[in-house]
Order: sequence, then structure tokens, then C-alpha cells
Amino acid sequence: LSFGDFYAATVAAGVEIGTVDLLLVLLCLLCIVWLAVAELYGGQVTAALRWLVTGERRAVLGLLALSLLAVRFYFGSGVFAWTADSPQHIAYTDIVARSLRHGHLPWWTYYLGTGSPFLQLYGFLFFLLAGAASVVLPGAAGLKLCLGLLHAASGGGVYALLRACRRRRSAALVGGLAYVLCFWHTQQVLIMGRLPLALVYVLLPWVLVGFERSLSRPEGAGGGRCWEAVHWASSSSPTPGTGSGVVPSPPSTSWRA
Repeated sequence: LSFGDFYAATVAAGVEIGTVDLLLVLLCLLCIVWLAVAELYGGQVTAALRWLVTGERRAVLGLLALSLLAVRFYFGSGVFAWTADSPQHIAYTDIVARSLRHGHLPWWTYYLGTGSPFLQLYGFLFFLLAGAASVVLPGAAGLKLCLGLLHAASGGGVYALLRACRRRRSAALVGGLAYVLCFWHTQQVLIMGRLPLALVYVLLPWVLVGFERSLSRPEGAGGGRCWEAVHWASSSSPTPGTGSGVVPSPPSTSWRA
């Protein structure tokens, strides 16, 4: 299947490309050309990046701003496609939101399966966050907001990890942005529909941060174990029906390997 056939059968058939779309493409191309010219003839992009990493707070805020810009597709119009793994996660989020609106704790549901507790379904923490967001913003907007903010926030963990490894702010900024821009990140969460992994991507770097810091401060080893507990609470039993818990190998082991 060629890209042209895929575009004609999938994209063009369902999305009408109009004048506004063409103007946006032209605007993006002009921005790219402007950045290239500014760097080639004045080194302005390099100067801006150097200014961005002159302070810790400035670097973190810059990373967050760039990350929000990179994940802007979460905040577009429309609804989620009910494909791959997403239907069950959208349904779970809706069940949690309905329960919270009625003042109930969403630990159990008879809408799916045989009344499986939410402790077994991909980890309960994501659904509590997404459900709470859906209470404030009903429909797809709450879930979009939750996923977008989690994706943008994930780079902060990698930034902190690289700083804990005594890397420069510039390297930490690039690493955090690369983590956000990694295609597999978006592939797993949106295309494969594994929505709860958005939270796993946020928490996993902080597990490694805790253990990295504990190596230089043995008395602070509890911090790493605390983050590990939170991480596995959010990602236990990644496939519904396989059990309510996991026996993880310490992330620090694989990280150091």
C-alpha cells in the first residue's frame, strides 16, 4: 500500500483540505525557513538556546513551553477514534467520571466483565486523574486535557534524571524534549490506544531519579522506593484479567545496566 493510496483512502476521504489548511502549512514552512536563516546568518537560534539554559527555572519553564507546543495535537477538535486498545480505556474513564459526579468511589463496576475492580485494569491512578478531568470538562475534552498535560510533563522527569546524573542543563533540556518528541511515545498512547501509558511515561523517569540520587545519598534511598511504588501502582497488570499485581524488577538495576 503506497502512501498515495493510503492518503486517498483514509485521509482525503474523511478530512477536507481547505484554504486554511494550506495557509497553515505555508506558515509552518516560513517559520522553518526563518529559523534556518536566523541561525545561518546570525546564530540567533544558538544564542536563544544558550539564554534559555542560563538558569534552572528558565530551562524547566522553557522545556514545558516547548513540550506543550509539541503536543498541541492533543487539544484539537474532534473525538477519539474507537480503535486498537482505546475503547476500553475511554469506557473506564467515563465510568469513573460518572461515579465521581454522583459522589461514589469508582473501585468496582458491573458495566464491564464480571465486576472487575479498577485495581486490576491497567492501574487505577490514570483513570482517577482522567475521570476527575472529565468531571470538570465533560466529553472528550477532559481526557484530551489529561493526556496532553501528562505527555508535556513527561519531559520534566528526564530533565531531572539527567541533572541527577550531573549533566549540563543544555543536555538535560535536549534529553527532556527528545523524550516528549519520541514517536513511540505518541504511537503507544494515541495510535495503539494505550491511554494509561501516558502516566507511566511521566512516572518512570522519577523512579530512576530517586535511585540515582540514593547512590550519592544512601540515606535518601527511600525516595527511590517511594517513586517506584507510585509507578507500579499506576501500571500494575497492564493487561486486564492477568492479575491484580506484578512483581517488578527494580528499575535501578536495568537503568544501571
